[in-house]
Amino acid sequence: MDQETKVLLIHVANTAKKGPRINLIPMGTFFIADFLKNKGIKTQIIHENLEKQLDNNFSIIKHIKKFNPTICCISINWHQQSTSTIKKILEIKESFPSLKIVTGGFTASYFAEKLLREFPSIDYVIRGDAETPLYKLAKNTDPKTIPNLIWRNNKKKVITNKKTYQISNSILRNASFTNFKLLKNYQTYFEMRMNTESENNEGIFYFSAGRGCNGNCLYCAGGRLAQQKFNNRNSVFYYPIPFIISELKNLRKYKINTWNSCFDPNPYSDFYIKLFKEIRRNKIKLTHHFDCFGLPNKKFIDDFKATFSQKSALNLSPETGSETLRKKIKSFYYTNTNLLETITYIVKQKMNCSVYFSTNQPFETLADQKKTQQLLKEIQKISPKIEIYNQKIDLEPGSIHFENQTKLFTNSFFSSNFSPKVTNSSSLKVSKA
Repeated sequence: MDQETKVLLIHVANTAKKGPRINLIPMGTFFIADFLKNKGIKTQIIHENLEKQLDNNFSIIKHIKKFNPTICCISINWHQQSTSTIKKILEIKESFPSLKIVTGGFTASYFAEKLLREFPSIDYVIRGDAETPLYKLAKNTDPKTIPNLIWRNNKKKVITNKKTYQISNSILRNASFTNFKLLKNYQTYFEMRMNTESENNEGIFYFSAGRGCNGNCLYCAGGRLAQQKFNNRNSVFYYPIPFIISELKNLRKYKINTWNSCFDPNPYSDFYIKLFKEIRRNKIKLTHHFDCFGLPNKKFIDDFKATFSQKSALNLSPETGSETLRKKIKSFYYTNTNLLETITYIVKQKMNCSVYFSTNQPFETLADQKKTQQLLKEIQKISPKIEIYNQKIDLEPGSIHFENQTKLFTNSFFSSNFSPKVTNSSSLKVSKA
């Protein structure tokens, strides 16, 4: 009897002492899992770090043996989790040599061919949107015909298929981002701290209202050029408003009351104004944390306040106090005067506001840093309640800045200080890069 088709999606957090934990599962994982389930494929999501917190004796190897999947999917979305994820892939492949292992996500998409050349334990990489490609792979479709797939032929040559698949409205009709029951112990997941910086365990729905971006900020790996290169996405794709409303309504049964979004590719469009109106019409009560790529206008601020709870917040990201530097690195430019006026209006509306700055930016000088410190003081004068963050920015694979620094990464795709090096599919050595 043929083995039942089963897909196991594993999330591996960053286990290094430095950097964010990366406990957050990419939201696309939930959608892919639900898409496969609705296509008749038995699917499960496992968060390894969560399972280990609940059971010190948890073993992913034992779990795989019990679940008996035909395909194991392990995302490498954020580069900070790369080392931990690769080590886990090697461990799994050593125990299950015949198990097909697939990876994907932003970082895996960027380094797809390199991953397959250097790590025999990885059988496939799906670059960009993955719903239909993964389904076809699970159904034993000829790899030559699967879009977005990078694989090896019988001669061990790495083959890169054309990137022709993108998510569409027809795909959205067949799955949801909110079928959290596909994750083992999903209730506890929403109590986890997603990063070391988190100060509370409030259950949060991390969900973007679409895919793509019109900007090309130098430090960001999700900009328009990167989207074109890795996802073949030439324009922004907004999810239909009725679909978003349905997803937000689904949160009630999970008792999730907070929505966090980082998707503002057209800061001056009326998309969110229309969405907020529908949220109010449907009487959906939520706290919302919205990351503004540009500066919100008064209409946006007023509608945001009318739609969401008093705990909600608008997050602004000027990045630097230097207007000259901001113009170089940030697509959606605004002046310090514009920023201060916007913050003042938000505060007058008795709303919450967070402001994010970053250091280690391309072209940044000591003079720029001094301007940032001066702007910080001016913001604090408006209100001491404003939360201000100043963080060192990472060099993100796929960003314009990273593309200009490729010589620094010729030996390894890892940005950490350690690089797993494998001599064959059943051995692992970890050494200083």
